Amino acid sequence: MEHKDFQQKALERVKKYLSFVRKEQDGGNTRHASEDAWSELEKEFGLGQYQERRNGLERNVPNFVLKIPTGGGKTFLAIKTLDTINEVFRKNARVLCYG
Repeated sequence: MEHKDFQQKALERVKKYLSFVRKEQDGGNTRHASEDAWSELEKEFGLGQYQERRNGLERNVPNFVLKIPTGGGKTFLAIKTLDTINEVFRKNARVLCYG
């Protein structure tokens, strides 16, 4: 299946964000890695305000929202996003989906 332009753009942004998070974490930044990664991308993409999430150990949890129009392939993008998460965080991937 060929990606539509907006789908490819969304997946590229997700991968870039997660790669920044991974880079921050690998550098020892486990407390604010997601927020710092978001700040980096905000300059480039003009993103909205970052919404902080923490787990039970008070560690920063990466999070984002994909806003896709009706009929835009949200299920397809969700699967591709999980592939991207696995690719970027392969060494210790832990993925939780709920909805």
